[in-house]
Amino acid sequence: MTAASERDLKITGMRAGIVGAGLMGRWHAHAVKRLGGRIVAILDTDIKAATRLSQRHRQARVFSSIVEMLESCSIEVLHICSPLSSHSELASIALAAGINVLVEKPMTPTADEAERILVEARRSKLLVCPVHQFLFQNGVRKAIDLLPSIGEVVRLEMLINTAGAEGRPEQLQNEIIADILPHPLSLFEALLPNGVENVAWTTMYARPGELGVGGQSSHVSLAMHLSLLGRPTRCMFTIVGTSSSIELNLFHGYSVVRAGSLSRLSKISAPLRESSRGFVSATHNLGRRLFEWEPAYPGLRQLISQFYRAIRNEDQAPLSEHHILATAIERERLIAQSGLFLE
Repeated sequence: MTAASERDLKITGMRAGIVGAGLMGRWHAHAVKRLGGRIVAILDTDIKAATRLSQRHRQARVFSSIVEMLESCSIEVLHICSPLSSHSELASIALAAGINVLVEKPMTPTADEAERILVEARRSKLLVCPVHQFLFQNGVRKAIDLLPSIGEVVRLEMLINTAGAEGRPEQLQNEIIADILPHPLSLFEALLPNGVENVAWTTMYARPGELGVGGQSSHVSLAMHLSLLGRPTRCMFTIVGTSSSIELNLFHGYSVVRAGSLSRLSKISAPLRESSRGFVSATHNLGRRLFEWEPAYPGLRQLISQFYRAIRNEDQAPLSEHHILATAIERERLIAQSGLFLE
């Protein structure tokens, strides 16, 4: 992203409230501030955590009650970064108060609740959107533009090795896996010609904190492996075409095209050529992120900007209702099919 396009993202003066002063609440607040918005209220049952976050945003008032927060502050957008069990209730309260809602994924615990929230938003002429930030990364946008150049897409693959579950109860590990599922599903929904609605899934649940999934959609095969135990930590997505492939590093937000030449010389030189391309892409991406001070969660700032601009311009949310609901439905299907919560 150039400096000019960074300026184009600005949402100067728009007023936001943050629910949840933990890790994601801090990054949402950071993104809003970088874009020129104002954090005016922070809500958390842990008042000390809310106070610490408010000290980074001097105009922000601290609350422990959503009702008091909405009655006391003029807010245009509520960022819901609290535990999943609270999402539906908080979103409904905000929408009833005339406030647009940006909510961390999964948007709601169930697909039925997601549909209800979408209906409430539509009736209120407000916007609601889950944080599927991968779709808004520079690398993913570039990959979508390059799709016609890689031939027919034959396979989509996702690998996530993530940390943070060491020593946690087995059931909580499965809940974390279930919370990760919207990421690959959202990408599949965006990239498959017919979306994920009619995908035939096969799940492989070997142990807590590990889930493998295979799928078939028309002539495209799908695969994902979500792991809390695998190392090193990785978040990679590969689009395999008949002439070449695109590899996306989603932790860092960039993509690399891997040529598909079959010549002997090309095969011999492939390791050096691919390493060089990866190094150039990673270096350029690191420079961009340092320049824009985007130390984590690439794509989040772009999504927030598009959401705020849609509000200001009375436009559609960055993700369609169909996309949001399809992702929620398939997440629920995979949870049921894999038996993540049956132990």
